[in-house]
This record gives sequence, C-alpha cells and structure tokens, in this order.
Amino acid sequence: MARTLQDLQIAMANTMQSSTQTVLEHCLSVNSCFWMLVDHLQQGTEIPGWWKIPAWAKAMTDLLDQDSDTISEYLCFHDCGKPFCQTTDDWGATHFPNHARVSHDIWIEAGGSVEVALLMLHDMDFHTMRADTMEAFCSLPFTPTLMLAGLAEIHANAELFGGPDSPGFKIKCEHAKRRGGQAARLILKKRK
Repeated sequence: MARTLQDLQIAMANTMQSSTQTVLEHCLSVNSCFWMLVDHLQQGTEIPGWWKIPAWAKAMTDLLDQDSDTISEYLCFHDCGKPFCQTTDDWGATHFPNHARVSHDIWIEAGGSVEVALLMLHDMDFHTMRADTMEAFCSLPFTPTLMLAGLAEIHANAELFGGPDSPGFKIKCEHAKRRGGQAARLILKKRK
C-alpha cells in the first residue's frame, strides 16, 4: 500500500525520537533552528546565547540554492523514514538504522519531490563526514543546505547530548567547526 505525506506525518507524530520528543517534534525543531540560524546570519536577529556558530556558517548561508519551501519541506520531513526502520536493542535503546536511505525511499513512495528526497538521503553526511568522504560531500549541489541543516540539528538536539554545557554537545560543535570549516573552504574554492 502506498503511503501519503499525511501518513508519514502521522507516523512521525506517533514515533518517539527520544523519551521526550516525537520524530515529528524533532523535525519541526530542526526546521525552526535552521531558520533562526539563517535569519541571524543574514539579518543579525538574536539567537540563544549558548549557540555556537562557526565562522563558515555565514558563507554557506550566502550559497543556499534551494527555495525556502523546499528547505522547510526537507527539514520538516527529513526523518520521515524513522517510524519504518525503528529497532530496539537488548538494552532497550531505540535505533533507526539506515534512516536517511529509508526516509529517501519512503518520501519518493509517498509522492514527494526528488530534490527533497536527495536532501534526505544525504542528511547524515555532515555529521558523519570524514577526510576521505569530504570531496564527495562538497561536490553535492546542495551541500550548503546540508551543512546549515546539520548545524541547526546539533542545536535542536542540545538537550539530548546533555545540554549546551555537556561534553557531548561540545564535541558535536567542535566537529561541526573543524570539518565544516574544511568543507566550506573546499566548496568556496570549487565555486570561484
């Protein structure tokens, strides 16, 4: 049976991402943080004082190629596959294996756009990027969107990492700063 976008939204609302947040709430939170970040970088609007915004973020904001509706659709549904790949391990912890691929496939099945599906497919690339995968990541036409989405997701998930003062959050921010900076330099060099 083919799923609809409404089916995906209902499934996301009925699947817990964490003990305090559904998948849908998580996606909406990331969308909100993304636009707060972009507004801050483009217009100087205020953001929470604990946010850590790396220097590369402004340059990536200037390179955003997708329209705001496409970006919001991607962010609001980016984990739509999680309800369909959820597992629980022997210790009771929830996992969503290969959720980016599952989200891509289910989005296409539900009639969503290929552009949004490709953003979903590569949604985790920023978080998992290594030196040997950076060239391929930076070659994607929508890398600036993925980088800013990844940064927004880190801030949206700060409490899950233990709060803004936690080692978990600080490690995520340091990775974003370091690898994101390397990626941004490569992207800017390619686009000259």
